[in-house]
Amino acid sequence: MKQSQRIAKNTLFGLLAAGLGGGLQFFGLLLVAWHLGVVDFGVFSYLLAFATIFQFVADFGLSNILIREMTRRPDEVEHLLGSAKALLWVFFGLGLILVLGVILVLPISPLMKELSWIMCLGYLCRLHVAPYSSVLRSKEHMEFNSIAFILHKVITVVLLWGVLTLKWGLLGVVWADFSANIFLWVYYSLIVSIGFSPGRLRYDLPLWKSLLAESIPMGSGLVLRQSAWQLDMFILGLLVDPFSLGLFSCPFRLLMGMSLVSGLLTQPLFPLFVRLAHQAREEFAVVYQRTIKWFCILSFPITALGLAWPEKAIGLFFGQHFLPATPALMIMSLAVFSMFVSVLFPFLFSALNRQIDFFKIMLGAVAIRILAEVWFVPRIGYLSECVIIAVVEFGLFGALAYRLTFLGLPLDIRVVMKPALAALPCLGVLVFLPHATVLGMATSLLFCLLIYPGMLWLLGALNKEELALLREGLNFIGAYRKNIQAHWLARNGPRG
Repeated sequence: MKQSQRIAKNTLFGLLAAGLGGGLQFFGLLLVAWHLGVVDFGVFSYLLAFATIFQFVADFGLSNILIREMTRRPDEVEHLLGSAKALLWVFFGLGLILVLGVILVLPISPLMKELSWIMCLGYLCRLHVAPYSSVLRSKEHMEFNSIAFILHKVITVVLLWGVLTLKWGLLGVVWADFSANIFLWVYYSLIVSIGFSPGRLRYDLPLWKSLLAESIPMGSGLVLRQSAWQLDMFILGLLVDPFSLGLFSCPFRLLMGMSLVSGLLTQPLFPLFVRLAHQAREEFAVVYQRTIKWFCILSFPITALGLAWPEKAIGLFFGQHFLPATPALMIMSLAVFSMFVSVLFPFLFSALNRQIDFFKIMLGAVAIRILAEVWFVPRIGYLSECVIIAVVEFGLFGALAYRLTFLGLPLDIRVVMKPALAALPCLGVLVFLPHATVLGMATSLLFCLLIYPGMLWLLGALNKEELALLREGLNFIGAYRKNIQAHWLARNGPRG
């Protein structure tokens, strides 16, 4: 398969995962919100944030380093897999001790301690997914990752539906989430063991030392990046009442959904980033610009929707009792572009082996974010948290892009400005055309679907070479079938 076809194939599966899996994940959150109400939904969001922080801390960027090393050293995948599995059992044990210690000292009720423990245990079990997922991503067989993501959300929604129908409350919701995470672990272990390599456990201390030395700076930055979002929820839970926390959770979870989509779209590009960073830096710079451009093209229409129809989005997805969160969604919609695009940067810095640069910038951004939250939220309320997120995300995008200019990757501002200008007429259409009815909304969206591509073409946002690569990539189906047949023959030999 050509590189453009591999990217197209993985991107298509990523979009499928984002559409089906992301939609199911969002539906699961809505189920919890509808059944539990504003206060308990805020508590559930708090538990999610708490567990996610510990998952990121325990992984500490190892999965990204594994993908990079497996891409660089394809003949050593089995050895890397076995060693990583053994190392992550060590991480798992240390993570359990850390979680238990933190939960014991937190000033929360016994029920909250029990819920936090179950939630964290489920997320720590997802550590064991990382080495298997790294094999698939390094070999650019990300269709299996997308299938895993969708199946995980199907299992989650089915279990949530069951426990909420039985009125098991928050405890049932937490156990449903735990069970779905165990399923994910089993799925990945079976797929990789059968299709690629069983990866027997190996205790390779020199390799462990090397992986840890590489992952610590990247892991520190990633932990700061991912934990910053979860810390927002955690800190807000300490500074405001449960009702305000529940209102904040609406736009917060919508924004996290956008981050999920961009993350799924970024994964197919990481092996390419790794190869180009060490073999063809000039081509790497071109791919960097193109990737930023496509992410901008995807993100600005979402910003326009959030600014134009915030009340409709809140009412449609979360219900009328969450409508006071409308101003929060409008403010946080401004962060969609920067957050959507910034998901790329950890992979870019990791491919360049400049993890320490990413860590330093993230450290500064998180410090500013926390200080602003502690100062403004008690005085102004939870809406100030939304403003802080929007401002800091824009600043973070600018700082990361500015740093890459010194590493030979300058960002052409026109890559950002042309999609932004193309989206402005869409914002006008959504605001000023009648949209009180379903027919009016459908008409406005149809106009946007016609206007936006036309504006991109008029502004010259995409050149002929990029359009040719897009057409070439879309012809991946035949090449993908041949690739699957070759892989089968390599592992099992010819039939008969």
